[in-house]
Amino acid sequence: MTHDKLMAQCKTLDERELVSILTRDRAQYEDDFREAAAEMLDQRGHSLDSLINKVTVWRYNIAEATVTIGEAVASLNEPSGLDQAWYFTHYLGDTVMVQRQEAYWAFHYYPADHDQVQKVFFLENQHDAENILTDFLRLDDLNLDEDIFFYEWQVLGQTASFTHIEQIAARLDKLDVCYLVEQVSHDAVEVQTRDQMPYHGPQVVTGRIYDMNRLPRLQAFHLDRPDALFVVLVPTKFDLHTESVLNELEGVADSLYARLEELPAGEELETQLALHEELEVLRPDDAELMYNKGGILYDLKRYADAADTWLSTLSLDIDHSALSNLDRTGTSLKEVLPQLDNVSKQIAVRHGLAATDALRDEIPDAFEQFQAILALQPDDAIAHLNLGYLYYEHTEESHHTRTHLEHYLTIEPEADDADAIRELLDNLDAS
Repeated sequence: MTHDKLMAQCKTLDERELVSILTRDRAQYEDDFREAAAEMLDQRGHSLDSLINKVTVWRYNIAEATVTIGEAVASLNEPSGLDQAWYFTHYLGDTVMVQRQEAYWAFHYYPADHDQVQKVFFLENQHDAENILTDFLRLDDLNLDEDIFFYEWQVLGQTASFTHIEQIAARLDKLDVCYLVEQVSHDAVEVQTRDQMPYHGPQVVTGRIYDMNRLPRLQAFHLDRPDALFVVLVPTKFDLHTESVLNELEGVADSLYARLEELPAGEELETQLALHEELEVLRPDDAELMYNKGGILYDLKRYADAADTWLSTLSLDIDHSALSNLDRTGTSLKEVLPQLDNVSKQIAVRHGLAATDALRDEIPDAFEQFQAILALQPDDAIAHLNLGYLYYEHTEESHHTRTHLEHYLTIEPEADDADAIRELLDNLDAS
């Protein structure tokens, strides 16, 4: 093919396609085509180095930024923990997440516009981590040995408590075991409760294997995401180590429970609270433990903390389908409500009570709670949404349905359920 024809073909390509020809996909093209691609970039006023030297970096609580490759690599020198992983995206859109552990640097590789991780590998020192990150961002071949990759993983622990995840990670570090910490939505990883663990313990999978194409695309960590779970995954080759970690954690928790049961009657509330908080780290999904902790906080007149704790108990009861406990938790929330001065806290408790009432099919009480919320905060989007649905499902008062759902859409026009709500409103017009 003549040079003019090659240039005409390159003219139809955008800068990213031209860069791909010159870097990642260069082995697929002849020298003359790569020369034409480089010439086309030059005609457009670009050099290859100037384009690929713009990369994107972000991490939890730090805004996304466009930086040079040198600046990106230098960021690995900054202090980081499991919740402070770095995310690096190169010019062609592929991303690596780099997570620093006690003994290793974990790299997750995600191709552009791909929902699953493609490869995970571990490096033993910062020097290697910096070199591999540089090669990745420069679109060079990584030339990694196949034996550093792991393809089959076992879920060791899953919980909303990051503190509990840190307990697991610390024990894996001592055993020199590679692992991943992922943050996913509640339904991203199926789980089953381990037979020898109590119902209220953290959910753990044994005997179920996940290959890499089952792992979801990782999002930047957000420790305050209420809809997220943290998951620890360990390569299946470390199966014996995972059992020892679980057994150790169970043993520590059992000893703390024994100490709690042995406390003499009338023991200082602060002592009781301290033991509950130690246990909470090990058993973050124990609804009974959480409920009792709320009672201690209430007796200490720490009413706002008691309310938060009972709301967490309510969430655990709902997650575990322990609906028989809702009466107990709802009664406690009603008891603490008059003690709360903070309006936001009152609204949170009333939302919890409304959810409890709806689950118990006590619809008039749910109406009352949502209306009380709107008296405190007229633009509470969730109250409007739920009132709209309650009117729709339980009354013939379609004008109230419309009023609340339209108000919700005014507040949250881009909500995930906005289209479904608009369709429901259209159906109201047709009926």
